[in-house]
This record gives sequence, structure tokens and C-alpha cells, in this order.
Amino acid sequence: MQARADTYASTCRHTCKHMQKYMQARANTYASTCRHICKHVQTHLQARADTSHMQAHAEIYASTCKHICKHVQTHLQARADTFASTCRHICIMQARADTYASTCAIEYVPLPPHV
Repeated sequence: MQARADTYASTCRHTCKHMQKYMQARANTYASTCRHICKHVQTHLQARADTSHMQAHAEIYASTCKHICKHVQTHLQARADTFASTCRHICIMQARADTYASTCAIEYVPLPPHV
């Protein structure tokens, strides 16, 4: 039963790692798309701008926008790491619970009925 619990924990942790990579890839895709949108809007604002003041405004927008992209990416990646850590912890605890339950069931010897 210990071997079964270890196999469960290993498979479970593998699933956690897979989900973590998926979540991190989504965070990277988000950041890339977000920065692309920032750049697109900056170009649009600069094309409309006819004064240096407006040009500066467009550049400030782009800079702030990219900062937000990076902040959200970091937040999403931190969530992915937290998820993976929590997920692995749950795998271990579940495996321990399974081992305990199976060991307990094997070792438990019922008392004879009262006469």
C-alpha cells in the first residue's frame, strides 16, 4: 500500500507541475499580448499627436501600460508557483492519508463479540 501511495503522490505531483507550466505559459502569453496592445495604442496615439506634449503623453501611456503588463505577469506567475506548491502538498497529505488508512485496515483486528 505504501508503494501505491508513493505512486499516487508521484503522479499527482507530476500533474501539479504540468498545471504550473500551463499557468506560467498563460502568464507569459498574457504579458506578450498586453505589451503588444500597449505598443499598438502608443503608435495610434503618436499618429494622432500633433504636439510634443501629446507625443510625451503617448510614451508615458506606453510605459505605464507595460509596467502594468509586467506586474500582472509577475502576479500570475506567483499564483502558478503557489498553486504548484499547494497542489504538491495536497498530493503528499493525500498519499499519507491513504497509507495510514490502508495500514490501519490491515492492522485492525476486531475484538470478539461480548458474550
